[in-house]
Amino acid sequence: MAESRGWLTPGDAARLLGVDQRTVRRQADRGRFRVVRTLGGHRRLHAGDVAAAAVEQPARKPPAPARSGAVPHESTATEAERASLAAWTDADTSWLTTAQAADVLGLSQPYVTQLSNAGRLPYELSPTGRRLYRPGQVRVIAQARRLRSPPRPDDAGADAARG
Repeated sequence: MAESRGWLTPGDAARLLGVDQRTVRRQADRGRFRVVRTLGGHRRLHAGDVAAAAVEQPARKPPAPARSGAVPHESTATEAERASLAAWTDADTSWLTTAQAADVLGLSQPYVTQLSNAGRLPYELSPTGRRLYRPGQVRVIAQARRLRSPPRPDDAGADAARG
């Protein structure tokens, strides 16, 4: 917590109170907390005022997770795959990293991550929290993408011009 001489950031105050930062800012603007501004114009709230508000307010349910659109990860790995994940190293070819999956699919790494978040590209988490993809699944998806994508117009036009 970034407390300096009895002053809190709005984020720290929000965590203490179990509310959103915008709520803390609105309450500060209405005079509920003593506020000073840093030279950069950022609010700092008096820690004593925030602590008093935390005591007087009823307990709140924990805040909802951020709405990123990500599908919660559920592992479908078999026992053998879990053992392989636990022993995974960068040199291991039994799993693909995000960069390797992006190369196989012909996509950017951020787009591969988006597909994973949306639940459209299955992955497993390594013990270090790294996303790893099954090579066979990635190859099948890459093949399906190639079969489904229409031929590029410039390729067809070049063939017609030659003929």
